Amino acid sequence: MAGDANDNRPTLPTTQYHTVVKELAPWGTEILTVQAADNNDPKTDNVRIFYRLVGQILESSRALFQVDRDSGVISVQAGNLEGAAPQ
Repeated sequence: MAGDANDNRPTLPTTQYHTVVKELAPWGTEILTVQAADNNDPKTDNVRIFYRLVGQILESSRALFQVDRDSGVISVQAGNLEGAAPQ
């Protein structure tokens, strides 16, 4: 029996993403999708990639964005972004 160690970190095609979001974008508006690749054996669970936002308190009432943990789709979390400072 052979196994695969989780020895390859996921990689992103770029280290920075830029997009423009309208101030009155409603909750749920998809603004960007990030997609990583993993070079682990595709027949194992070690190839599963999960996404999360860094630098944002997830349960905060001021959380402006959310990321779908499985797809990498980033969307507006706030009711709207009116008056939010640029991030």
